[in-house]
Amino acid sequence: MATKKQQVKIRRFLDDIQWLFQINNFEKIIEFSDKPNGDDTGTTALITYDESYQYIKLKVYPSFFDESEQSQLKMLIHECCHCITLNSKHAMLDLLNGKLITDQRITEINEAETSKMENILHGFMTGKYSYAKKACQNYLAQPKTKRKKKK
Repeated sequence: MATKKQQVKIRRFLDDIQWLFQINNFEKIIEFSDKPNGDDTGTTALITYDESYQYIKLKVYPSFFDESEQSQLKMLIHECCHCITLNSKHAMLDLLNGKLITDQRITEINEAETSKMENILHGFMTGKYSYAKKACQNYLAQPKTKRKKKK
């Protein structure tokens, strides 16, 4: 099970990065599983995103903490990226299940996802997202050790 310190670190990162993925008004639920990984698939973290009800649920498996902090950071960013691309996945699953998806709906989904990615990339390329860089640096920062007082 994740330590309190690990839990706080992940929560802080999501709070710090939420504007980048446009989930700042979403309820954020973080679950720490006691299973070694996601159903033995090697999954270390998994995000559920619901745009209609404005929530995300991040499930973190113990194997997540076996990875380096740099890998953990990349995994958290990867999971947040699903908040951008999930509508495409849902449309593909609907098609697989025989539901009609119109050309117009595919275009709407594609344009919305592309606009989100455009805004993120533009913000980074123009230096607008210094908070995102700081959030990553904070995640990777080594904890400060307490100095003993001299007597």
